Amino acid sequence: MPKIETTFKGFGQVANNLNAIAGKIERGGMRIALTKASKPMLKAAKQEARKDERTGTLRKSLRRKVKTNRNGSVAVFIGPDRRVTAEVDGKTHIPANIAHLKEFGFTHTSGKAVSGSHFLETAFEATKDEAITIYAKEIKGAVQTSANRLKKKGVI
Repeated sequence: MPKIETTFKGFGQVANNLNAIAGKIERGGMRIALTKASKPMLKAAKQEARKDERTGTLRKSLRRKVKTNRNGSVAVFIGPDRRVTAEVDGKTHIPANIAHLKEFGFTHTSGKAVSGSHFLETAFEATKDEAITIYAKEIKGAVQTSANRLKKKGVI
């Protein structure tokens, strides 16, 4: 029986391309699932922020941002948006400038300690189990959605 030998040129490139596509599908799926999973947390943070704010601009400024890092990890950030402003007593009020003070508290120049309301921490603690459940439920469908999007764009 004759011995058949074959050589593949460019096979490493094909494997690299497949890995890159798999990574894009995975990251896209994580972004979709994390966006859905963070919705109850954002809602709870807005409810907590409303309790102690007289103008309501801190609550209105709360947003979530899904960020994909270079190492392939995906994270959700919930916090105030600097673009939200309001006019209060003739001055421009930017809630992002005071959000950390509301969250953690501060010591006034008079020496009086003002405790923080911990509205973000409270929202996180109240909804973290729900967020994990939603993420676990959504990730499979989200990866498929991500693959479909890449297919539609012609990447796959």
